[in-house]
Amino acid sequence: MDKIPRMSRPTRRHLISLGRRSGEPQTAVRFHIVSRLGLGRSSPQVAEEVDVARSTVVRAAHHFIAEGVADSTTSAVETVPPRSTTASVVRLRLFSGARPRTSDG
Repeated sequence: MDKIPRMSRPTRRHLISLGRRSGEPQTAVRFHIVSRLGLGRSSPQVAEEVDVARSTVVRAAHHFIAEGVADSTTSAVETVPPRSTTASVVRLRLFSGARPRTSDG
């Protein structure tokens, strides 16, 4: 595994605040993991401290090293297609007994 370089306290605090401001729990945890690794702690230590799997720590480190801060804030929600597609909404309305809406009224 590539190693996260040691980070100064202001850098770690900035990273954690970026994760919190993202509004996404996954991003906040990922940045928290990276900041702990920036202290020089090992993956098993960070996994135990943050209460996540070791593989999560390793993936967060790989992602951070490969993409940096900018791409690490990408939302998982943005990359997943919406669940309520037009067809599923129509099926739901048919199932519930409601008349499906058409574009002409």
